[in-house]
Amino acid sequence: MLLMACATQAQNFTFNQINCPELPEDGALGNVHLSSTGEAIFTGNKIDAYYNGSSILLLENTYDIYGGSFSAIEESGKIFALSFRKDNYLYEWNDSSKTWFFKGINMPTRGRGGIVYMISSSVALFLAYANFGDTICLWKYNIIDTTFVLLKSFPRGNQEYLGINGLFVRENDVIFSISRSYVEHSFDRSETIILSYSNDSIKQIDVLPFRTDRSYLFDNNFIYFSAGESREKIIKWNSTTLEEEVIYNHPDLWISDVIVLSSNEIIFYDGKIKMLTVNTGKVETLLDRTYASVSYNEHLKKALFVSGDFITEMTIADGIISFSDNNPIKLYPNPATDQITIESNSTTNKIEIYNNLGQKVYACFSTDLISEINVSEYPTGIYFVKLSDQNGKMTTTKFIKN
Repeated sequence: MLLMACATQAQNFTFNQINCPELPEDGALGNVHLSSTGEAIFTGNKIDAYYNGSSILLLENTYDIYGGSFSAIEESGKIFALSFRKDNYLYEWNDSSKTWFFKGINMPTRGRGGIVYMISSSVALFLAYANFGDTICLWKYNIIDTTFVLLKSFPRGNQEYLGINGLFVRENDVIFSISRSYVEHSFDRSETIILSYSNDSIKQIDVLPFRTDRSYLFDNNFIYFSAGESREKIIKWNSTTLEEEVIYNHPDLWISDVIVLSSNEIIFYDGKIKMLTVNTGKVETLLDRTYASVSYNEHLKKALFVSGDFITEMTIADGIISFSDNNPIKLYPNPATDQITIESNSTTNKIEIYNNLGQKVYACFSTDLISEINVSEYPTGIYFVKLSDQNGKMTTTKFIKN
């Protein structure tokens, strides 16, 4: 890996700058997705890029179009991604050739921007403005037959602002939110509408009485928002009880991205990269640096921060041994078809298996050094195995299901 000297180290966090080749004039990288294999793809202005885990490879942006909103998922060991560019042009990632290509189709709504979200390798959702910004439309895009289906429209009232927030794929549905600000009786009011999508049906789940911005899904149930008129709060929302809780509030902050490491550790950005310890309220600056976009992969315990040609890798050394030769887990066969065997040096282990969406698909307690697990019914793809021993030490590895 081409890394420069360590820039900052705080507690269990290490930051390294990754060498980036010289970008073209006016070129800048702006968006990033870090995959569970350690690869990453970038889109930007006049340039795109691919990170193979060791070095950055620049990709020519043939159409000289800024790579705006994009979304990526992993299935069967491959990255599937779409990029929504110049408010209207749709590009698709070819993981074999490591290039973007123009799909030859345009969005059904034009000119006011939007956001794309991959749901699976064959389906994506678009939230896009229409009618000169007076409406937000939710479209379903069938990637295979390249068709769009309008699912729902959200009209904007007089003196009202609608903002598109995050969207998350969960085990049984897709959850997303829209912020709404408007004037009522000469007073400014804000709220966040939370909706669920499943089987081409959309239903409203909750309405939060405040404006939200960036969001993060944790443990498939909790959504953490940066919230408030000035983004001065971090709000935790429980999708089961529909209760919200103010986790942190500081009137002088303008909180952007939120990354939840645990219920007690939250990384956020307010012009600096900081960490909040929830139970004490302590906030610590991890790195004094600005960035345009971040992608965090919870299985690798790594994040990539990117802005222009400046790319920073954050590694969390939390006692978790990543995918390396000194891993005390032996897992075989890999790839697997019907069964995996796990050998451990501990006789008391909690074994958990997650798919590449972060969803837990298996859990058990074992008192044996060797455990056999049936994976014959698992869909093809990459899976992550986490073992926790009686001392709380965690070890991870991964396998491919054929």
